[in-house]
Amino acid sequence: MTRLFVAALALAACAEQHVALHAPAPDITPAERVAMFHRLERADQETLSVSQNHGPWELVNSTLILGDGTRVNLPEDLLPVVGEASDTARAARASEAYGHRAETWTYIGLAVLGASVATLIAVETGSVRASVPDEYMFGGAALVTAIPFYVARHEGHEEMVLRMQAFSTYTRDLGIRLDVCAHGLEVVACEAPVSTPSPSQAPGAEP
Repeated sequence: MTRLFVAALALAACAEQHVALHAPAPDITPAERVAMFHRLERADQETLSVSQNHGPWELVNSTLILGDGTRVNLPEDLLPVVGEASDTARAARASEAYGHRAETWTYIGLAVLGASVATLIAVETGSVRASVPDEYMFGGAALVTAIPFYVARHEGHEEMVLRMQAFSTYTRDLGIRLDVCAHGLEVVACEAPVSTPSPSQAPGAEP
């Protein structure tokens, strides 16, 4: 039952909706770059963890919330607004590949589970005569069913690790793509001049 629950979570994760983020226009102005950064920067992050059989808590989902409220579940959706060779892009592409494999193995597991249940019912009702003892048949069916779910769980775990990596480097790589820099507590276009106070304007200067 626990494996089926985890498999259902994996399928739910794979079925998450994509969001469309648009790359900055070639002629975007410095002020627009700063505004776009504030709109798309990481504002918050939500996570979902489960505990199997009262064991350690395991992360099964994570959602990145952007400055404008957009909720990003799939890190590959961040690709248009970060550099192609950035750490975020590499982690996002790897996460996407693991996610597809987890989805495939989960569907295989569900198909094997359905076939195993149908076979066992047929044997129990006498529709099919088995040449092996029932305990061997039940054990074999359980083993064959468990293998694809185990692989799906492993692939899903790797996908989540890479998803968290992509989310952790996203704001930095977004800033690099938009060429904005931190100036004190403000974000400005990197080419913006930084004013230096004159001696009479410097903090603590005598009037």
